[in-house]
Amino acid sequence: MQLTRKSKTTALAIFGLASVVALAGLAWFIELWRAQDYLQSHVELQAKELDRELAQLSILPRLLSLDPRIAQALTANDRTTIRIANETLATTKTQSGVSFAFLMNTVGDTIASSNWRDPVSFVGRNYKFRPYFSEALQGRSSTFFAVGATTGVPGYFVAEAVRKDETVIGVIVVKIELDQLLESWSENSFTSLIVDELGVVILSTESRLLYAPTKILGTEVLQKITADRRYILNTDSELKPVRRSLLGEHFWQIYHHDQATFYTSIDSKLSSENWTLLNFLSLAVVAKGAILYFSILAALLAIAWLVVRSYHQRKLIARTRDRHAALLESKVKQRTDELQSAQQALIAQSNFAMLGRMSAAINHEINQPLASLRFNLATLRQLMDQPDPASSDLRETIIASDRTTKRIGRVVETLRSVARQGNNDLHQINVSQLVVDVANIVQRERKIAATALQISNITATGGPTIRGNEILLQQALLNLLYNAMDAVLDVNNPRVQIYAALPDSGISADETENTANPETGLVQASNRVIIGIEDNGGGINPSLVEHLFHPFKSELSHRKGLGLGLTLAKQIIEDHNGTLNYAPVSTGGSHFSVHLPIHVE
Repeated sequence: MQLTRKSKTTALAIFGLASVVALAGLAWFIELWRAQDYLQSHVELQAKELDRELAQLSILPRLLSLDPRIAQALTANDRTTIRIANETLATTKTQSGVSFAFLMNTVGDTIASSNWRDPVSFVGRNYKFRPYFSEALQGRSSTFFAVGATTGVPGYFVAEAVRKDETVIGVIVVKIELDQLLESWSENSFTSLIVDELGVVILSTESRLLYAPTKILGTEVLQKITADRRYILNTDSELKPVRRSLLGEHFWQIYHHDQATFYTSIDSKLSSENWTLLNFLSLAVVAKGAILYFSILAALLAIAWLVVRSYHQRKLIARTRDRHAALLESKVKQRTDELQSAQQALIAQSNFAMLGRMSAAINHEINQPLASLRFNLATLRQLMDQPDPASSDLRETIIASDRTTKRIGRVVETLRSVARQGNNDLHQINVSQLVVDVANIVQRERKIAATALQISNITATGGPTIRGNEILLQQALLNLLYNAMDAVLDVNNPRVQIYAALPDSGISADETENTANPETGLVQASNRVIIGIEDNGGGINPSLVEHLFHPFKSELSHRKGLGLGLTLAKQIIEDHNGTLNYAPVSTGGSHFSVHLPIHVE
């Protein structure tokens, strides 16, 4: 029995070790594949980018070789033609963005250059030792990468023969420095470098690898580099491909000061030059990613083990749960019956609460019309007590009473519509007429308090229109006006002002009178109109502002109202796709603004 346990322990240990090794190998190959795919996607784009830039550069010397001003400088060779050639090359450099452009005669002497004014100029220097000169002199387009013999700055040279009557009379050369391209490549997380046809790194995002060989260079190649004065080889660094290795063919060893570092790489041949573009990524970076993948795979394996173990635990729990199922079922049924009874009681209580709030809202909204109706009836009694009452006064009072009763009916009906959460009785409403009608109602229902009412920017009919329910909008504005009038009851020189203004215009109630539209008397916006109501009362307690539009929270509800006016007004405005805002007045008082969208046919 003891031997069996030991064997199982050994087997589990071997299995665990094998699993770890397998997971580590899988994580390594996944991360290596991902890294090489990442390098491959970039190396192709970079190669196309470099080919495109070099191809565009080759067009410029071809155009300059056909410029008659360049040929005249070679044939006439006087001060005027040389000056014109210098200026032409300088202009070409500025407009094209190349580094230099210069012109050589058939013996290699530079007779004109874009930097002819600079202290270090190419003019007068001989560059016949460059391969591009001899090839262009034979009538062929030539390219060459080397460190500048005069400036010491590396660059890419493109040379083109200048002809007259099919005879080569000189060579035009354009040089470009590829620093900006390297800077953009330096932002990547990998190293990019260009290897020329001799096997030497001529461009690199890491300066320590510049001009380092990638293979053993023969004596003939070394002599050619010296004769052409291309560059000075970097003896501190060397790049060697890893051959016959388990790592594969896309791996290199980079030596710098005899310290070796392993890299994975992807290369791509350029179509414009016999160059190779390589992207390198350190295997240390790949190893870090592999560790992450190993952790993920190990976590997944652990989760799988936990799932299996959890499955067996759930089976054990299920058997225990079944034993209590019958008892729990009876208790749940009993509790459900109790909850259903409680729910029915809550529904009934909610319906009674809704009925109470609706009754309070109707009472709130018809309170003012009823007061006006009582006033009209008192007026009729006084007229009837007179020995000879005027028929015109009787008729006017009766008409006013009839109008008030109709308004009470409309208010009740519209409040029922609000309670039904919908209202389809929408019409086109003129904003100016809406404000005027509201002012007239106030003057009829509260004649004494209406003396404090002022109207601004409503001087004519016409102007913008809105779409909505006129009675509901009247009720919303009346609620705001009556609240304002209640606020100025105890104020000397009370003032309640209703006006219209542009949104976000910064126009106050006192300023809008002089900025109104001369034809309509209404300041308007292209998409909405603002109706403002402002008073000079004592303002609203700051502690109530947060709950200003909540039902039964009015500051005056304990004296005159039910605290529903602002709530209903806000609901009506929002049902018309508008907004109702409050702001205190700096000199004292309150300012409410109604924003409504203008109706467009």
